Parts: sequence; structure tokens; C-alpha cells
Amino acid sequence: MGKKDSIISKKDSDLLHKANLAERGLTLASEIDKDAALEIIDKDQNEISLTLAPGVDMVFVRVPAGSFLMGTSEEQGRKRIAEGYNVVSLCWEQPQHKVYLDEYWISKYPVTYAQYKTFVKANNRIGLSYLENDILYCSKNGIVIYSKKGKIYYSEDKEFPLEKLNHPVVMVNWYEALDFCNWMSGETGSLVRLPSEAEWEKAARGTDGQIYPWGDKRPSYAYCNFGGNIGTTTPVGKYRPVGDSPYGCADMVGNVWEWTGSLWGEDFSLPEFGYPYRSMDGRENLEAKNEKLRVLRGGSWNTHENGVRTECRFRAIPGGGCEYLGFRCACSF
Repeated sequence: MGKKDSIISKKDSDLLHKANLAERGLTLASEIDKDAALEIIDKDQNEISLTLAPGVDMVFVRVPAGSFLMGTSEEQGRKRIAEGYNVVSLCWEQPQHKVYLDEYWISKYPVTYAQYKTFVKANNRIGLSYLENDILYCSKNGIVIYSKKGKIYYSEDKEFPLEKLNHPVVMVNWYEALDFCNWMSGETGSLVRLPSEAEWEKAARGTDGQIYPWGDKRPSYAYCNFGGNIGTTTPVGKYRPVGDSPYGCADMVGNVWEWTGSLWGEDFSLPEFGYPYRSMDGRENLEAKNEKLRVLRGGSWNTHENGVRTECRFRAIPGGGCEYLGFRCACSF
């Protein structure tokens, strides 16, 4: 598959992201010393660390340019049907096809409470809320969150749980995840964004279509946090290295569903944007209305085995958040 009809180029992606920042009144910090914010921590493993605040970093791993197999193969589809997998949702993942991606970087772990806390304190909020009514949340991890007049706040008597600072942050909607990325772009001078679902899938499975980050062996509780076995999130990296992807990404399946930048459509039961994946068909529009669902990937701590495959697609209303939902970041350097 040629580059021109497969996926948005790095140059076009960067231009679109800069335009998105400008529309939101944000710019890349011109006064920042980018070399000071970037630190090559392992050249052999192609890892880069971005500093968010003193003592708070985010590690990114390089995903080289090239094609990969996206979606579920016919052989795997037949096997899943024989195992009782939902035929309708299986169609969301087919046909399997090749997609070319330019080089990009993706965070090694989902965004943690410690990292998100830096954003909250810097902005005195979690992020914009696009919920129509004031709503009170009470998550299992003890955080109380309420929305009022267009913003979401932590209740005054609650704080980020100290025992979960290294867990993936949850209860974050798509807009808040996007706001975090835009804020991080301004702080670091790098173009930070949510990954497209194609970028997410390649980072999770590599180039040859393996079913899970670690290969084709069915998941067990030694590989990832799924199936309600633990009953909540686990620290990021707990299942390293056995659960890592070919590029060294941790927690790509299980623990939390992860927001992508990609659109699903308005119908829960039928994706408007199906396969083959085409980045220029409108599915990567960051300004789509709230009724358009966004794609989730990876499954969560409470997801059945079938949902922690690298090709599994799911969806959610962008203005909603829950205890199963988190995100990770992508970046261009």
C-alpha cells in the first residue's frame, strides 16, 4: 500500500495539530528550551523522556515508519465465531489490511494520576466538561468529582489518592484527555496528541498482526489486568516485561480502555468509519460534534478476554468518563 492512500503524513499531522492548538488559544512554548525538556534515556531502545514538572516525566518509545497489519484476519474471525464471539462486533474489525504509518512516538505507559495531577494543579481544573447537566461522580478509588457550569472539579476535601499515583488516571473524558495533550504540547514544546486508532494498534501489536502485545498466546493474569481478577487498576508497568508490546509499550491491553483521537460515528452498533482505515476520510477530525462517538482501544481491568485483543474496537461518548477509561499520548519530534 502506498503512502499517499494509507495514512496521514507526519508533516500533515503536525500541521493539523498546530492548527488545533491555535484554535484553542494555545501555542507551542517559544521560550522553552526543547533540548532541556527532551532527554534521550536509552538510545538502543529508542526511548525519550519529556519532563512535565520536577520529578514528573513521561517516557515515549519510538515506533518506526512502515506498514503493519491492522484488523482481524479471516482465519482468526472464523476461530472467534466458533468460540462464540459476537459476529456483529467482529465485522467492526475486518477486513484485515495493511496500513502505512510515518514514524511517531507513543507513551510507554498510560497517563498516571501523578502526571495528570501536574496538569490539574497547573490549570486549577481537570479540564473542560461537555456534559449538559451538573453531575456528581464517586469512583471506587475514593475520588469525588463534580461538574458545574462547564468545568469539572475535584471536591474540596478530596485529593489524588497517594497510593494510586502510579496507576492510570481514570474518570477522564475525551475532551479532558485532549486538553492534557494540548497543555503538554505548550509545556514541552513538542507536538503531543492522542494517538489515532491506527497508531495505537501498531504500537500494541507490531507489524505482523499478532493478536496480543506479547504474541498469540491467550492472556493470563501474568500478562495483563483483565477479567475483574483484581477488581481495580494496577500500577503501570506491573506486567513488564512479559506483557509488553514489540516496541516496549506496557499496559496496552487491560487495566484501562484508552481514548484515541479517531471517530467512530453516531451509531453505537455500526461504525461510520470502518475498514480499511483511511486517515483522510474525516475520522481524524478533532472538531466533530459531541454526538460523534470516539474509538476506545485495549480493554480494561474488568474486560473479558475477547476485549483485550489488539484489534478489538470499542466506542464511547466523548463527554463521558468512567472508572474503566484512561488514555496515553502520542508525539512527533
